[in-house]
Amino acid sequence: MVTSAYYGARTIVVALHGRAFPTDAEWDEYLVVVRDAFARHGESGLVRGLAITDGGAPTSRQRALLVEVLRGERAVGSVVTSSRLALGVGRALSWIHPEIKTFAPRDYPRALKHLGLPEAEWPAFAEHLAAQRPLIHVEALNEIDSQLHAAAK
Repeated sequence: MVTSAYYGARTIVVALHGRAFPTDAEWDEYLVVVRDAFARHGESGLVRGLAITDGGAPTSRQRALLVEVLRGERAVGSVVTSSRLALGVGRALSWIHPEIKTFAPRDYPRALKHLGLPEAEWPAFAEHLAAQRPLIHVEALNEIDSQLHAAAK
């Protein structure tokens, strides 16, 4: 799992997952980034979360830690995956935070719209994601790129 934060019109905490579940150390790092984003911009209501995953998803204990961190915060997020397991985890989180939605990679533009990221920032956000690619292989990113490339034609 690789975690980063994009700062633009919205602060987007990004979690990239391969097929493996995140380790507790990786999840702790993610929670640090989430806490920092909310400490900086939480009152503005502009913090969002994006998970792009090939199947890796937080364990029940890790989800409980996230729910604890988000307590009292407006949690808006998009989970982009083809994995049934990750879709299920995203749906489970939406029971507590209804503004967390799941999307297939082909629906990535809808996921960004759900986050409220202005289309004018999509290229900058794509560059942010591209900078993370050397750190982890996530097949869903390739699917997203294919969809965006086809849509641009």
